[in-house]
Amino acid sequence: MVGRPSLRTNLYWTPRVFFAVWGGVFFAACLDLVLLPWLREGTTTSWDWLAVSYQLGLGSLGGLILALVTTLVATVVIAIGMRRPNDWRNPSFVVMTVALFAVLMIQNRTTLDGPAIREHEHIVMIRLGFYGGGFLLIASGTWFVWHWLRWTRRWGLAFRMVSALTLLGLSGLCYVIDARYFVGQYGHLHLQLAESVITGASFALLALLCGRTGRSTVVAFLFLAVIAGAALFLRGHGEINRARATVARAGVNLPQWMVIPETFLDALRPLKPGEITDIREILARRDQDAALAPEIERRLDEAIPQRRSMNLLIVSIDTLRADHTGFGGYSRNTTPTLDALAARSTVFERSYTPYPTSAYAYSSFFSGRYPECAPVNWALKGKEPAWPSDLTLAGLLGSAGFRSIGVSAFNAGTLKRRDVFGHLKDGFETFNPRQTIKAREARQVTDSALNLLGEAATSRFFIWVHYLDPHAPYARHANHDFGKSARDRYDSEIAHVDAEVGRLLVALEDRGLAEDTVVLVMSDHGEEFGEHFGKYHNSSLYEQQLRVPFMMHVPGLAPRRVQQIASLVDVLPTLATLFDIEDPHFRNGRCLWPAMLGCSSHDGFAFAQLHPQELLSSTGLRMVVFGGHKMILTPAMGTEEVFHLDSDPLETKNIVGRASTVAGVLRGLDAQVRTETAAIRG
Repeated sequence: MVGRPSLRTNLYWTPRVFFAVWGGVFFAACLDLVLLPWLREGTTTSWDWLAVSYQLGLGSLGGLILALVTTLVATVVIAIGMRRPNDWRNPSFVVMTVALFAVLMIQNRTTLDGPAIREHEHIVMIRLGFYGGGFLLIASGTWFVWHWLRWTRRWGLAFRMVSALTLLGLSGLCYVIDARYFVGQYGHLHLQLAESVITGASFALLALLCGRTGRSTVVAFLFLAVIAGAALFLRGHGEINRARATVARAGVNLPQWMVIPETFLDALRPLKPGEITDIREILARRDQDAALAPEIERRLDEAIPQRRSMNLLIVSIDTLRADHTGFGGYSRNTTPTLDALAARSTVFERSYTPYPTSAYAYSSFFSGRYPECAPVNWALKGKEPAWPSDLTLAGLLGSAGFRSIGVSAFNAGTLKRRDVFGHLKDGFETFNPRQTIKAREARQVTDSALNLLGEAATSRFFIWVHYLDPHAPYARHANHDFGKSARDRYDSEIAHVDAEVGRLLVALEDRGLAEDTVVLVMSDHGEEFGEHFGKYHNSSLYEQQLRVPFMMHVPGLAPRRVQQIASLVDVLPTLATLFDIEDPHFRNGRCLWPAMLGCSSHDGFAFAQLHPQELLSSTGLRMVVFGGHKMILTPAMGTEEVFHLDSDPLETKNIVGRASTVAGVLRGLDAQVRTETAAIRG
């Protein structure tokens, strides 16, 4: 007599386990996609550890444990359904489930919940977990397909059609809520959800194709034929670009697998590419600004005779969008310190980051180069050359006699990795001395900066002070309380940092350094709160994520509001001109002094981009803004969005196809950026 298979055998060595893994994860993902946006809103700490799909998307080890718990529960259901209840009555089963769930709770609460994510080295854990989870899903998916093909052949056509519609509905739910609520999350999450969409839709089709009669096959192929015919018909109409751009508008929430049907449709009925306008006149005006260099030098010597001996303080406030500052027109009193500084500074009212995430933005800021050519991009590709010591701003200033000091809130773990923030230390003589693994809160950043400032005051110095607090997760500060929503807490963080910047500026005055120190304030990127169905940053190229505050206070220079477009890549050449430092390297940025002194004939333009973050779950985006118009391009899909920012500042009306001349100019500027970056990359 053959004995009953053990619990161990049932849990780990039978196809039913793989079925349970896939089924448990997929349907839990559908459920928590609906619940998670409401769980997150209004809380002071993160509840993301409750979500199966979110944890799997992060790829955390805790997420894998949660997936395993889901698997065990699903296996119980299967065991009962197969009339083998003893499998789940085994005490070891209960102990294992409780123990794994306890480990999950502890791990996620200490590593990924709330401010803790800033304080621990979690990148390696996330990557290991993601690849382990990927293997688990591939294996389970294989078994699921096998059983699906066997079982669906026994069903009638009506039952299979109901099943197909149900699966399509679940897939659509994953797709829509992912696109609306999960924009800006890690690419791994979108990869997981894209796989869920593809798998659900594929099984829906298989449910129709796997019947015993030919009627199922006919229905399935008629369904596909109608979709393909409609797609081909629509490609002959001018509105198709607007529709396709709407689909592709977010960089990391839509799957790249759309390229497959797009390639097929292009072969049958290709879309006509947009024309590129000759922009030589625009480039000539830019060159005229460069030709003003001797005149700019003369004016600077008259207005700021001490400029060759001045110090430099750069204050960067992470994740600060321009329209949440008082000097940027915000109604809340979030930035009284910065507002007072802006009143005696040169303020650039249309300033853009070249990339809406910190690693790329700061690398471009410190190198004066677009993200494709910035040091971090080379580090991420594993092809980083030996950079000249004066390539970065800190190195260039160091070569001119400055003592370069960096104080950053980033934690030590990320600062060790050159493919994250390690490149930020290049050129600095002193950087975050005595830092632990934990990230620094605003008060700690200010205290550290003041200590180092005291040591550096005996020589000419450049000090970079970086605050991270407005970055999610947002804390609520009693002294700056605007409410409990995410936007309210974000504003509270801004006001908290503004007060710390006030401490820093007061100390500069008290130590007699203010009259000899240039103060520059900027941010690396903005933050979105659902304006374009997105949250946070690193997910789109709309104004909420790209427009950043940028001001420069130069003692002796009259305050001014500059309307000309500026970019963070322009800072390095502008400072090199101010301090009369010869720069031997090519920069994508341009000197802003013609605009600051009111003698520029150029409107200025800015470029930004967003790289594909996952092979199957995102598309790269490019942005060019010139004059009052802005274009967002999705090269992989050939789509464009054009907005007239003066009349449509919220970017709600895509006028591509209705502004052909403007679109041609913007395409020409994008082509010029491609040419410049290609020349640097070699």
